[in-house]
Amino acid sequence: KFTSKRFPLHFGGLSYAFDYYEKNKKITLKVLKLLADLKYPTIFSTKGILMSEGEYYDVLKKSAENKNFAFQFSIITNNQEKSNLLEQGTPTIDKRFEAMKKMSDLGYWTILRLRPYIIGASDDDIEGLFKKASEAGCKALSTEFFCYDIKITNEHTKMYENISKAICLIIEKYYKKLNPSERGGYRRLNRDVK
Repeated sequence: KFTSKRFPLHFGGLSYAFDYYEKNKKITLKVLKLLADLKYPTIFSTKGILMSEGEYYDVLKKSAENKNFAFQFSIITNNQEKSNLLEQGTPTIDKRFEAMKKMSDLGYWTILRLRPYIIGASDDDIEGLFKKASEAGCKALSTEFFCYDIKITNEHTKMYENISKAICLIIEKYYKKLNPSERGGYRRLNRDVK
């Protein structure tokens, strides 16, 4: 059974563990080999696909009998056009599902990480998203709603513009209307909307 005790180490976040910077640096590959040798339980959260290629795949295939790895694939929409706005610099949705399938076929626990869930993007063909996840051998779903950070930086400004384009609403106004109270600098959707 998949539990936090079985997988105490969480490695990655968004696309760090298997992104294209990793292709040049190979830091994750070194860590992956060590974790495989130790048979150490580890969860990887990623938008990357390198685990399904070359040396990475070879290590994981060799270590598959140990079942000490799990993979959370971050995919927040089934609409590639919206994904291009929201998840810039990531492999396509289909490429991420192909990587998920390869890990599932090796016997690894795979999870669809639908985080953040953005109304107007994540719910665009959600049935199709779940079907692709199922076909790729996905065993679980992890989700949480997008939170609007009111402490805006230049990076946030561009991100919020892209979210607004993807969902055809001004995200700031949407969140202000649906949850006018701020908690710790974040606006969250009210329970009725969720």
